[in-house]
Amino acid sequence: MEIGILADQDTLMGFRVAGVTRSVLFDLETLKEDLKQLDDVAILLVTEKIGIEIRKLDVTISPVLVGVPDKGGSTGNALLEIAKLYEEAIGVKLKEK
Repeated sequence: MEIGILADQDTLMGFRVAGVTRSVLFDLETLKEDLKQLDDVAILLVTEKIGIEIRKLDVTISPVLVGVPDKGGSTGNALLEIAKLYEEAIGVKLKEK
């Protein structure tokens, strides 16, 4: 199972040190082509901000998409998504801080 990453330069460097070998530097202008280049990996790591841009595109991708924080930290979107799924699943809204 191969893992790839599509991210900014700083995030790429960190994951390359951790052993991720398939990587593409994020460029909004070539995002669709970059996704095609990484279509054969099993898991595709993207920064949360890039994940937002991918959702705006009308594309279907086969890897499992996993959002990770970039050097600026988490956007909080992941927690909001989890809270939404939790509420849909059991009908209880999580308390926000």
